[in-house]
Amino acid sequence: MLEGKKVLLVEDDEINREIILEWLHSAGLETDYAVNGKKALDYLADNLPDVVLMDIQMPEMDGLEATRQLRQESRFNELPVIAMTAQTLKGDREKCLAAGMDDYIVKSIDPDKLFSTLAKWIGTTTVSPEAASLTALDNHAAQLDNEKQLELPGIDVELGLFRASHNRKLYEKLLKTFVRDFAGAEAGIVHCLSGNDIETPRRTVHSIKGVAANLGAEPLSAAAASVETSLSLQVKTVPEDTWNHFCRQLNQVISGINACFLVEKSGKDIDKQSPKGEDDNRVDKAVLLEQLSRIETLLDDDLHVACRKLESVGSDLKKVVDDNLCQHLMDHIDDFELDEAAEIIKMISQVLRGGMKIDDV
Repeated sequence: MLEGKKVLLVEDDEINREIILEWLHSAGLETDYAVNGKKALDYLADNLPDVVLMDIQMPEMDGLEATRQLRQESRFNELPVIAMTAQTLKGDREKCLAAGMDDYIVKSIDPDKLFSTLAKWIGTTTVSPEAASLTALDNHAAQLDNEKQLELPGIDVELGLFRASHNRKLYEKLLKTFVRDFAGAEAGIVHCLSGNDIETPRRTVHSIKGVAANLGAEPLSAAAASVETSLSLQVKTVPEDTWNHFCRQLNQVISGINACFLVEKSGKDIDKQSPKGEDDNRVDKAVLLEQLSRIETLLDDDLHVACRKLESVGSDLKKVVDDNLCQHLMDHIDDFELDEAAEIIKMISQVLRGGMKIDDV
């Protein structure tokens, strides 16, 4: 049985991380994450999870080096380390095993493969990996039946939703994050190559390859893989046809997402807010303020947990603060506008302390 087991996920890419965390949470696993090998070693100095899911290519310290270092300590002898990589080149599995890893999963992550591998190392025979991977499907089936199907050029939305555990809200957030992270990728790659920097563009297209596959944009993923192959040869010039095809696929995906989601928002004005009165005495404001402070900290540390905690206090929050202010906070978080979300939390805290007395809209 996997429920209650502790997983350390080591993954630098935000989109890949969110997708994998969603699957892990759907199976009842407890999770922490690190964004590179060095952060993972820092975490393991004081913690011992049941298993580590370790990305291979990461900045600062990659997964192979992190695994080699942790295997030098006897207390980690029995800790399973499972490699995750978008590479499928001959010899990759052997490199992982030589570094001290125990198993190997190829991105984009297939949930059945993920759960069967976890069950092999930390599970029991009381639950099948297929049953675990179906948990998220059951959780979201009713919601999906009532929602309009997304239509995005260059993206297999059904596949993308499957890889996002059929969590429509999460999937939409990840699409927006893709635009945020890679809208300037084409110009950035050209700029780096003109300055004799090959490694940064190679890492960029490697990230696009893996993330695009997770979103269901497989033509873009394949195009990025071709560019990555060229850059891996340490040459500054990518074949023209390969480069142009990659750019067309990237622009098609980004343009489609922009057309679907990134429209100008209107009708929101949060400059004037005041606390509600009639339900004030039903809420412990001191406790609520403490929870809001924790949520603000978690915006940078663990966005997934921050969202869950915000949902848990939502009903109390709406008793003392206008609904449109609460909604504006959620909108900022959904759009990964974390600085703006933090400002809203500060504003709500001021309202709760009685330090802001302003008229309703």
